[in-house]
Amino acid sequence: MNRQFVMFTILVFFTGLYLGTLRIVIPVLEKQLNISITLSLLLPLVAFGFVKGAFNFLAGKLSDDLGRKRVLIIGWIVALMSVPLFLSINIYTVVIISILLAIIQALTWTTTVTSQIDISGKLRAGLATGINEMSGYLGVSFGSLFASYLFKLSYIFIGIICLIALISSFNVMETKLLISNFFIKKGK
Repeated sequence: MNRQFVMFTILVFFTGLYLGTLRIVIPVLEKQLNISITLSLLLPLVAFGFVKGAFNFLAGKLSDDLGRKRVLIIGWIVALMSVPLFLSINIYTVVIISILLAIIQALTWTTTVTSQIDISGKLRAGLATGINEMSGYLGVSFGSLFASYLFKLSYIFIGIICLIALISSFNVMETKLLISNFFIKKGK
């Protein structure tokens, strides 16, 4: 398997860790803040859903315009910037964290799967997507497990994940060039 493909698989695992950890942390914060059940249910569905949908589209457009690597780096910078929000938790920061979670997942997860498809080619796009989803949801499972048992360390864990993923993102190749080269060769 291609080394770069493995790097993107690890990066989507980190996205899953981040997401899984926050899937445990956010409901606990909502309960601690006495946020109503209705708002607690609507917040993830509405804020997360609409924002993620819009940013999935934006991530695709940006990855074509700026390149996959840059979008991935931007996603992890946004993730790292979200960590200080946990120092002052209130209803507004919970909403902002939920929105940022959607943005981060769109920028990092979408970009890794696009990059993996670029590397593997159109004929293996299904396999690349399957590996990406498996790795991401494995990360979600481990992140949720970690937060369930070591909740008080979740914020430190998230910060470490973001830092490692950001540094790793600088070491991946720009895969947009692979797909461009494919079409150039096809045209000859």
